[in-house]
Amino acid sequence: MVCRVRVRLAALAVLVVVAGCGDQPPPDEATSRQLITTTVLEWHRLQGAGDGVAACALLTDEQQAAAVKLDREMMNPTEPARDCAAAIARYGGFSDSFRTLMLNTRVDAVRIDGDRATATAHTSTVVNGAARQTPAAQIPLRWVGGRWLID
Repeated sequence: MVCRVRVRLAALAVLVVVAGCGDQPPPDEATSRQLITTTVLEWHRLQGAGDGVAACALLTDEQQAAAVKLDREMMNPTEPARDCAAAIARYGGFSDSFRTLMLNTRVDAVRIDGDRATATAHTSTVVNGAARQTPAAQIPLRWVGGRWLID
C-alpha cells in the first residue's frame, strides 16, 4: 500500500515537471515574432485611442502598476488614475499628433531569448512639412499565460 502511494506521488511529480505547472512555452520563433509585432503595434494603437482596458491587457502586472505610478507622478498628480485602464484612457485626450505618432509605429526588429523578447520600434511624424523618424525604442516583452506581454 505504501509503495503504491509512493509510485503515485512520483508519477504526479513527473507530470507536474513535464507540464510546467500548466504554463505553455512560447511558440516557434516565426510565430513568436508575429505575435510580438502584433502586440507592440496594437499597444501603440490602443494608447492613441485611449482604450485603457484593451491596452492594459497587453501589459504585464508590473507594467500595469507602472502605468498607474506614471499617471500619479507625472500625468495628473492631483487626481491620479485608480487603475491602469483609467491611466491609459487619459491618452485619448492627447493631441491628434500623438495619435498619429502611435499609429505610425513600426517594428524594426525582434530578438527572442526563451520567454523574454525585445522589440525594436520607431515611429514617425511630419514636422514643418518634413517627415521625421523618432529614435528607435527597445520594448521588452515576456511570455506570460500563453501570450507575449509588454514588460
